[in-house]
Amino acid sequence: MGGSERIFRSAPPLMGEMLLKCPACESTLKETEVNFSGRRFGCPTCGEELYVPRSYSARFVVGALFISALLCLALGLRGIALYLATIALWFPILLLELILLLRVLPPPKIKMSHPRTRDVAPRDPANRNC
Repeated sequence: MGGSERIFRSAPPLMGEMLLKCPACESTLKETEVNFSGRRFGCPTCGEELYVPRSYSARFVVGALFISALLCLALGLRGIALYLATIALWFPILLLELILLLRVLPPPKIKMSHPRTRDVAPRDPANRNC
């Protein structure tokens, strides 16, 4: 094993351990099994189709854009320089925000794509008034 392989294997993960659970079967999901972008993914245990609401990711994106704009304003930038510097700083600030905040914020609420309804009878296709 080379020196660089040892460094990467022993490096701590960027995110703290999140406790992610399937709402259908209550099994624990690994971070690598969850799609945080709002796209659907399947639970590896029960196969239920799940998703993380897009608002979870969007708040980090909007927050980083807001912080980068405030930082540029505080540095005295105005006009096109403000716009360009805000865009240039947005991604580094987003990464820093994710590294720092994901350790302390609660994990996202994972939802079922098609919630099961146990108390409701199936709809009768012949009855079109429902």
